[in-house]
Amino acid sequence: MTTSRADASNAPRARGRGRTALLIIDMINTFEFEGGSALAKQASRAVPQIVKEKNLPPKVLIVHRWTRDMVTNAREIRPVPNVQVVMDMDGWGPPWLKFDTYHDFIKSEPVQFTGFKLFFAHDTEKGHPLLTPEEVLRLTPQPLYIQYQ
Repeated sequence: MTTSRADASNAPRARGRGRTALLIIDMINTFEFEGGSALAKQASRAVPQIVKEKNLPPKVLIVHRWTRDMVTNAREIRPVPNVQVVMDMDGWGPPWLKFDTYHDFIKSEPVQFTGFKLFFAHDTEKGHPLLTPEEVLRLTPQPLYIQYQ
């Protein structure tokens, strides 16, 4: 049996689910291109609006960073209602490099929460040990978000 578009519109939906989708754009960019600043601002306004209109739980915006130039406006990023912002230390390498990057780019320019990313393959490819959860949690400020890839 096939369902026509008209039939599909009458089909029961999961409670609280509408026909709105949230588009997530994952890109490595400083937004320093024509219209980039406007795009970033529109996206940061759209998420809390969707959360409010659809009565959704708060969302998390994760900003990945491993160089200073990746986020040139960290001090201008402001938390908004219903969206928690995590500045995440990204990038691979030996433990000392990851700790330095966290200190220089995350601790020195936090937004709301901090994060730390670990790479199973890339972090260990030159014989360096993968940082343990205990080692990462000793950082100050303590990362709220830890991502493994």
